[in-house]
Parts: sequence; structure tokens; C-alpha cells
Amino acid sequence: MKIINATTLQDKQGIYENVDPRVVRYIKQLQIEYKEADEYIAYWQKQVDIKSELIEDLYKELYSTNQLVRGYVDRHLSLQTLKRQLEIKDKWNQLLIDIGVDYDGYNDAENLKELIDELVECSKRAIKNDDKVVASYNSEKQYNILGEEIEC
Repeated sequence: MKIINATTLQDKQGIYENVDPRVVRYIKQLQIEYKEADEYIAYWQKQVDIKSELIEDLYKELYSTNQLVRGYVDRHLSLQTLKRQLEIKDKWNQLLIDIGVDYDGYNDAENLKELIDELVECSKRAIKNDDKVVASYNSEKQYNILGEEIEC
């Protein structure tokens, strides 16, 4: 609705003359309020758009950080696995040396084959990083090559 003067209005359907000036003022006031409401809505829509962009940027940053953390955790776990495998190999190799030095109770030539078999078995376990087989025990518990208790 367009206000032409204090008593005349116009819309798509025509011109209205001799309109009560109070009605014209009221329409004018409504138009001002609608304009202010539209500006208010536009302002908050812009704020929502800005916040949405910020949230999207934060999400992208969080996703990127999450990927970095996952990569770090995966590498850390891989390094822990490698460290454990090296510890297992070191222990089996140390056992090989210990057996080779004192023959592990095999004092005569007849037991040489058993000594060789034990050395070969230790070598195989070192290659496989075997931490499941019982390497030592006492009267109550059994232990793997790292000295960790094995549940039976």
C-alpha cells in the first residue's frame, strides 16, 4: 500500500481518496514497524549466517584435529607394538645366549641334539615375537618371555 498524501492511498487495485487521516497515519506507522521488523529479521538472519559459517569452520577444524589425533594414536599404538615386539625378540635372543653359554644343563655330547632343538625353538619364537608360550614358571604361576603372567 502506497500513501499518496494525508487522505489518499493506492494499492494494486486502485486509488482510495478521502481516507480518514487516522487510518493513513496508522498504515504509515504499520509500514514503519514492518520495515523495522524486516530490518531486525535481516540483522538476525545475517547473525545466524555468520554463526553458521563459524560453526562450519569450527567443525572443519575439529575434524582436521580429530584426524591428526587419530593418526597420532595409530602411530603411537604401532610404536608400542613395535617396542613390544623388540622386547620379545631381545628376551628370546638373550635366552639363546644364556643357553649357548651354559648349555642349559646339557653336559654331554648325547644331549647335543636336544640343545640344538631348544636353540632352534627359541629362534623360531624370537622370529614370531611369541609372547604366548610359557617361558618360565614357579609352583603357582606361569610367565611368558617378558615375565608377564599367563592365565591357564
